[in-house]
Amino acid sequence: GLGYEKSALYILCAALKNNEDNNYKLIVMDPFQSKYEYGAITNFKKVKADQSIEFQEEYSHFVLPTLVKSERKFDFILIDGGHKYDDQFVDFYYSDLLAENGAYILLHDTWMRSTALLISYIKSNRKDYKHIHVPLRNLCLFQKIAPDNRDWLHFKEFYSLNSFFRYRFIMWLNGDSKLKKLLLKLKDSITRK
Repeated sequence: GLGYEKSALYILCAALKNNEDNNYKLIVMDPFQSKYEYGAITNFKKVKADQSIEFQEEYSHFVLPTLVKSERKFDFILIDGGHKYDDQFVDFYYSDLLAENGAYILLHDTWMRSTALLISYIKSNRKDYKHIHVPLRNLCLFQKIAPDNRDWLHFKEFYSLNSFFRYRFIMWLNGDSKLKKLLLKLKDSITRK
């Protein structure tokens, strides 16, 4: 997703700062830009960054395979599109094919069960990726450190009980249960005293 381009603009600025020739293209995709009245594209034009953007108004599962076919490689990929597990897994699958050795893949919305499962899958099954700690709890960063040399039968279970309970707890916090209301009243009465 692209939304209003905040993440994309930050990524672009960081890339331009660290790339001496300033010949850097950021590929962004979002089939829902029309719902944002193309706010991201407008904002890129306002800051004169539109020449550094390659915008695809399409789902990632259509764009990413065409990038693989074109044999392009990338040093940074943000996965923050569809949040169903299969959407994220497909995005990671193609991102891995597009990532050059040493590239970073950043996952957003780690509180979501689907993202937590993808993280668990990568940690359990992809020894060609190194998990890098970041200070923000809603992000998870991996670096590709080697080629994928897994045997064609390779698979390790990746179900994560921790992420299951964390997700349930967050959903409960966002919900409207009687127990939650009672606990909040109790907290309020204690803090007033």
